[in-house]
Amino acid sequence: MTTVINLKLFAQGAYTGSGEMAAEQTVTVTAHVSNGIVETQTATLATDGTCSVEFEAEGIFYLGVRTQNTLQVFTAGTVTLNGTTVNYDFTTAAEQAYGDNQVEAESGVFALYSGDIDGSGTIDAMDYDAWETAYNNSEMGGAADLNSDGFVDSSDYVIYEANIGKSVVSPF
Repeated sequence: MTTVINLKLFAQGAYTGSGEMAAEQTVTVTAHVSNGIVETQTATLATDGTCSVEFEAEGIFYLGVRTQNTLQVFTAGTVTLNGTTVNYDFTTAAEQAYGDNQVEAESGVFALYSGDIDGSGTIDAMDYDAWETAYNNSEMGGAADLNSDGFVDSSDYVIYEANIGKSVVSPF
């Protein structure tokens, strides 16, 4: 039985305001139980913050979401996957993510923290090293392009610097 999951979320660095991001993102969605990941799917996160994924797993799970350079967040509570449609909006309050693990991108709009370039679950010196390498190599786009403008430059560093020390708050 397939469950369709409709999500709404924003990546802080790519968020430009008025419910829009600078570019589409790839989002990874995972279904978790206490002893690990049961299923993983990827989707394209539209510039309006919406995406849909289909899960075959059935049961009660926390959903985890992250883009290529955001901290992963989890749903505030469990969701039931049972062949119906699940709608979940992370953007309406910090509390929509477990541990209030989001940033207010503009008044009343919440987003996933940007800066976890290496996907370690913490925004730290290793992410700076990844940004610096991409910057020195004049890379275009990629995980170090935190604001999704197509360039790795000092505007991405500003986002990283604001979030140093942030880490994942997990229900497990």
